[in-house]
Amino acid sequence: MNRHGWKIFLALVFTLCGAILMAKYKIKPLEPRRAAEYAAHQDFQNIVIGAFAAISEEAVLTLFDSKKIYEKKVLPILVVIENNNSFPIHVQDRTVFLVLNDGTNVPAMPMGEAFLRTVLRKPLSSYGTHPGVMIGRMRNRHRDMYEDFEHKSFGERLIAPHDSDYGVLFFPRPSEEEMQNLRLYLPEVEDVSSSQELIFFEFELKP
Repeated sequence: MNRHGWKIFLALVFTLCGAILMAKYKIKPLEPRRAAEYAAHQDFQNIVIGAFAAISEEAVLTLFDSKKIYEKKVLPILVVIENNNSFPIHVQDRTVFLVLNDGTNVPAMPMGEAFLRTVLRKPLSSYGTHPGVMIGRMRNRHRDMYEDFEHKSFGERLIAPHDSDYGVLFFPRPSEEEMQNLRLYLPEVEDVSSSQELIFFEFELKP
């Protein structure tokens, strides 16, 4: 290869490397507001729960650095909970539901499933490999994205007295018709000191 050819080759290499670096996933910090500052919130039983539903692609990109989340019909919802009681409370993502326009309750999906839906080319059901194995493989290929999902995921929260916490819940994104009057339903908020569940929370997910 002559000198001119090498220059072209090196220019292509640098261009490719630059494109790869630009395409690298960037972790965006979460900076939640106070729960009552969200249009969608409920103040009840000395607990304030606020929510931000990332329904549009633009909204998704305020939470995560991937439009694939929107394209693969995953709906992230940031939830902020303030506990103004003298006892700790316990909330798990698997006990939180979306209530659709027709009254259907849709459970939150595990963080790992939301991650796989985002990064896989085909639906998860079309693969014969166990989801746990798939997560291990794809986590290595998309490490920053996986760590971001894992860190921001609501998961399971124990909120101390007069304290607050937050995290992201993941749901399959409903159709436009189903999203009319969309609501968030938390039927199992537990008073840890007595092991008793409080009265359920349910409120509209206003934009």
